[in-house]
This record gives sequence, C-alpha cells and structure tokens, in this order.
Amino acid sequence: MQFGAAVERSISDGNTNYLSVLDQADTFVEDPECLKTPLQSLDVVEAGITAIIRATGFALDVSWLYVDAFDDMGRPAHQRGKSTGPGVYFPGLP
Repeated sequence: MQFGAAVERSISDGNTNYLSVLDQADTFVEDPECLKTPLQSLDVVEAGITAIIRATGFALDVSWLYVDAFDDMGRPAHQRGKSTGPGVYFPGLP
C-alpha cells in the first residue's frame, strides 16, 4: 500500500470537516430555554392539557400514579391497554 504526498492534507481536511459538523450539531442542540429555566408549576386546565403520556425506561414504575387501576399484585390492570380506572391507559404492556 502506498499513499500519495497529499494524504496528510486529505486527512487534515477530513478532520476539519468532521469537527465543523460536530460544532454545527452542538449549536443545534444547545439547551433550550425550558431546560435553563424549567417550570415549577403548571395549571393544566388553563394550559388546555387534557392528557398526559409518560414514557419510562426499561423497568415499569408506576408508584407515582395514584389511581384505582392496579390488580392485587400492584400491576396495571388492563385489557389491551385500557385500564380498569377511568381515563387511565397502559399502551404497550403485555
């Protein structure tokens, strides 16, 4: 394998281009205002919010949900995602 005399310049140009793409990405994903100064409270009625969807990681944790929608083992009681509690849904659960 042999490399031409311009290989150093080619690698340098490639690095420059790659780093400029990273800089552009960093600028694009700059922290939005909602992360810099997050809400401390919200009147959901005034804001017109009628549904809340919460997606969690890899383990199910519904300890924060205070509704009558669980079986005697503490698992979500539902049929095809529709729970036994009014207005409560568990889409995607077996």
